[in-house]
Amino acid sequence: MAHNNIGITGTGYAALTAGGFDTAGDSYSAALLAALTPAVTAGSTVTVNGVAFTWPGPDITTNYDNWKTAAAQTITFAPVSNATAVAFLGAASDGSSSGTATINYTTGVPQTFTLGFTDWKTGTPAFSNTLALTLSNYDTSAGVVKSPAAPVYVYYADSSSVTLDPTRIVASVTLPAAVTGGGLVHVFAAAIKTSVTPNNYNNVGISDNSAPTSANFDGLGNSYSAQALAAATPLHLTPGANVNINGVGLTWPNVAPGLPDNYQAAGQVIPITPVANASVLGFLGAATGGAYGPGPVTVTYSDASTYTFPIMFNDWLTGGPSPTDGQLVTTSAYYHSATTPFIVNAPASVYYYEVPLQLGKTVVSVTLPPAPNPSTNPQLHVFAVGTGGTTYNNTGISDDSNPLGANFDAAQDSYSAQALVTAGAAPGQTVTVNSIHFTWPNVASATPDNWQAAGQTIPFATFPGDSTLAFLGSAHFGSSIGTGTINYSDGSKQNFHLAFSDWTLNAGASQPSFGNTIALTMPYRNYKGGQDHALTYVFYMQVTLQSVQTGIGKAKSVVSITLPSTTNHGKLHVFAIASGSPV
Repeated sequence: MAHNNIGITGTGYAALTAGGFDTAGDSYSAALLAALTPAVTAGSTVTVNGVAFTWPGPDITTNYDNWKTAAAQTITFAPVSNATAVAFLGAASDGSSSGTATINYTTGVPQTFTLGFTDWKTGTPAFSNTLALTLSNYDTSAGVVKSPAAPVYVYYADSSSVTLDPTRIVASVTLPAAVTGGGLVHVFAAAIKTSVTPNNYNNVGISDNSAPTSANFDGLGNSYSAQALAAATPLHLTPGANVNINGVGLTWPNVAPGLPDNYQAAGQVIPITPVANASVLGFLGAATGGAYGPGPVTVTYSDASTYTFPIMFNDWLTGGPSPTDGQLVTTSAYYHSATTPFIVNAPASVYYYEVPLQLGKTVVSVTLPPAPNPSTNPQLHVFAVGTGGTTYNNTGISDDSNPLGANFDAAQDSYSAQALVTAGAAPGQTVTVNSIHFTWPNVASATPDNWQAAGQTIPFATFPGDSTLAFLGSAHFGSSIGTGTINYSDGSKQNFHLAFSDWTLNAGASQPSFGNTIALTMPYRNYKGGQDHALTYVFYMQVTLQSVQTGIGKAKSVVSITLPSTTNHGKLHVFAIASGSPV
């Protein structure tokens, strides 16, 4: 359901004078949110209490960015297993307030709980809230920051006051229809909390400066210094710290120095907290005894399918990444502990490594490589694993009851959610064209649901043997073509033409262009006045991939796709990407 309140103002959001989070017309500052570490911006992952939330962007037509209740809005979720609670990021305005919310399952009787939030200008949590974000100031209705400065907060709340039914799947949550406390409850993001519990760590890699021999990261008595990690740049790594890199949310091990804090790879299976529309899997770690890799990591999805990819890390004392391996130095601790001497003035680094995921699938676990043989070979260490969601930049699908909830063509026209369902494209549904299986965007109407090509790079993984990369999409303002790039695991690139016909075939005046195939046909579209009974389409196009073999025993795969930055005419939109081998 579409948002109904402007709670954030500034760059990328509503105008500074348009805020209305509370009755005074004050609002959160987009600039101060972006200045947090990690930055909180539209589409970024905010991880709190082990739950990964996607921070909202403004709705295109209204600039609304949060659900203000009491209004009984319903928020839908992608199905996940092991759900233990429904979790929220938000706050109350004009006084801490609460109301009765409802958890809706895919089957059976709903379940109610009390959803309460602390007032956004109050720093003492109520309703068992947890502080999620603290901002030093806020924007006033005059379009300037408060003077003198006054802090504001975003809180975490969940439904843990009730026990979820472990035999059923949570489908949605309905926000309160009435609240008490004198204010209103606002929700910026909602997600499912799960019972996923990591395997036990099997290596102690961080020591306190007062007890440097309490850890042994490399088998030689050396370890990271907890104090140095906390002071490191650009990331300060402290127990339980939430880290966001390239949109991937990771949580640094929440353990005290001198206790097991990382996985030394030995074939462990690490459960992953599911994130809807995840497209990237990221790792924080390092190697000891020299550079590690490549070694095999296996991703297991909820449908029991698996995918194996190589992982590699530089040695923790090397101090610099190998760019072709996809590594980034995330932080450098300026010394490390050792048996003798206790402080060594040499940098110790933590690295980030990411791989693309199959779009439309839900990751449930990763299996690390086996222990090296002999044991004197380089060792792989992993401190954290996390996923990042797909960040769409266009809202192209509206509900028939809210035709202004989307704006596919910048003229307030959009696809009808109901017409798409009838055509076979419900949220999360498999759409098969030419033996290629796509997953339709698993998002609610009136929320971002497609990529409007603007030169962005989309992580994407192909399976071994896939010969074809395929797209579902369309163009607006006429058939359009642009040059994109397929990026491979060996660093090679393949330019291709992304080309789609106009979504209405120019109001029926033309035929599909560029060899497109019609994938979906709808009898109408939505516009600001209701329904426009013009045939509307989604098209299929495909690209033949380069040979998957670059040499004997050196298979390569697609790791990402860069969409065109310019087109010859209108705008290109992509709803889904898939790969396979057409029959």
